[in-house]
Amino acid sequence: GMDLDLDHLPLKVEELVPLTKDIWESYARVASDEIWTIETVNILLKQILYYYEAGIIKDSAQALLILDQYQQVIDIIQAEAELGAKIVDPPGDSTPGESFNLYYNEVSMGDNSILFSMGDKKMAFVTSSIKIFMNNVDQVFCDQMEQYHTNFKRKSTLLSKTSEKDRLKLFSDIMSTIDQYKKKIR
Repeated sequence: GMDLDLDHLPLKVEELVPLTKDIWESYARVASDEIWTIETVNILLKQILYYYEAGIIKDSAQALLILDQYQQVIDIIQAEAELGAKIVDPPGDSTPGESFNLYYNEVSMGDNSILFSMGDKKMAFVTSSIKIFMNNVDQVFCDQMEQYHTNFKRKSTLLSKTSEKDRLKLFSDIMSTIDQYKKKIR
């Protein structure tokens, strides 16, 4: 079977570690608007718990370590939302990258779509499951997706640089949820 052991990662995974830093830095250099729902956070938590309960993550200490690291990422995202900009090289360095507008909506979107635009060119990325990923450069499709995202943003709360009370509540709720998952694993 495919077991996960963080202390003995396959060489192929080890080789990807520097690439993840490059991806983070590239992401920090692209302005973005993100719309989060409670599922944004819960999907990964459910996956971690599933892999632990299925025995793929064999050791509770490793599952808890992954959840600790997830909390560290959430801390960085909270700092970025407060700043209204991405952080190029966290933690420790707070060099601001491009703008980061985090929106929150209590209603689940039901998708994980991405719309990328540069000037008048647009590209949509749609994921329907972990294994199916589609990109689309058809401008009519991209325009419709842009309208969908714009409408959803209008119905959401902007948490970047504003709405401190809502932002603090969301991130406090996220941390509590992660702590609840830790209790299920302990």
